[in-house]
Formats: sequence, structure tokens, C-alpha cells
Amino acid sequence: MKLSLTAFILLTFSSIALGQKDSRLCGYLAKDAPYPGTPQVALASVYEARKNDIDYSDQCKKAQEKIKKGLKSSGLWEAYDWKSIYKDTCEDVGKHVTGPNTSNDICDKMTARCAYSIQYLGDDNTVYSKQGCK
Repeated sequence: MKLSLTAFILLTFSSIALGQKDSRLCGYLAKDAPYPGTPQVALASVYEARKNDIDYSDQCKKAQEKIKKGLKSSGLWEAYDWKSIYKDTCEDVGKHVTGPNTSNDICDKMTARCAYSIQYLGDDNTVYSKQGCK
């Protein structure tokens, strides 16, 4: 079974803001590839929320719901062992999807209030795919 991250869209949003210090991630993380020989070592589908937004908790809750729905509709939900990410720091999630010579502050590569698919392919090869912004 070949899985494609580009086969689904996680969220549809409309404005863009730069990633900043008080960002937290909401979504899901799969630490291991589901099948031997598949290229990704880890996979994350996350939304970068801002702690100082008045609707911060609501953003996280809605993002998780939409991400889970997208993962299910694409067949990825059943293929991976997903761990819930809810208001986790960028560094805590990043340590699973970055290499030894790469910063684990993955929000530096992201935009606030946006959803991303992140594939860690091993070594220092991490691929970020922006899925949409609020």
C-alpha cells in the first residue's frame, strides 16, 4: 500500500502570520513508518497555534479534529500509530522529526496559524508541506 501525504488537505484557512516564540503545536505525530522499507522515519500533521490568541484553545481543538478527519479520509489514520499533540512545544515535537545536525525548533520553518505535514526521512532530511492557513 503506497501512502501519499499529498493526497489529502488538512485544513483550509486564509491568513498568514510568521512563526513566533509563543507558538504551540496541535495535531498528531507518528514516530515510526508503518511498513518496513518506507522512507519516512517519522511523520507529523500539525497546526501552529499562538498562545496569545484569544481563541488559542479553540484553534487547537478544531485543528486536531480537522487533521484527524483528513488523516482518516486519506487512509493514513489506520496506517500509522498516531500520538496526540496538544499544545506541545515546537521543540518537543521537533525532536522526533529532525536530524542530529538540525534545530528541533520546527516552528522556525513554519508559519503561525498554519497546518503542515512534516516528513522526517532520516539524517537531516525533513520535508515541510504547508497545508493551509487560518
